[in-house]
Amino acid sequence: MFFLLQGSLAACWWTILLTIPTARRLFVPAAAPDGVLLALSGGDSILFIGGSLSSAYGLYRRRPWTSWVLSVHAGAAAYAGLYAALLPLFAPCCRAGAFLMLPSLVAPLYFAWRFRPSV
Repeated sequence: MFFLLQGSLAACWWTILLTIPTARRLFVPAAAPDGVLLALSGGDSILFIGGSLSSAYGLYRRRPWTSWVLSVHAGAAAYAGLYAALLPLFAPCCRAGAFLMLPSLVAPLYFAWRFRPSV
């Protein structure tokens, strides 16, 4: 359920950011152009949203490829989570992103370890 919820909420978040430009101010430093945030949308769509939803499907259906998809997603989520967590050190206005990404920084790494292939 975590990955289904995470992927769905991330898709909603990007929909809001793409359709309501004023919402972006909470997630990008004031001096930075919108392109700084919007450039992340492609990678997020494929690796974060797609990886999350694929992981949810694979876990639910017990597919053999799930651990590989989950590992890729965990790496992408860790990178995005660290970026969001560290951004407020340089731009205090961006605390909302750090808060929202905390579960995504920890949970995918745990689940990738938990569902790793046995050797």
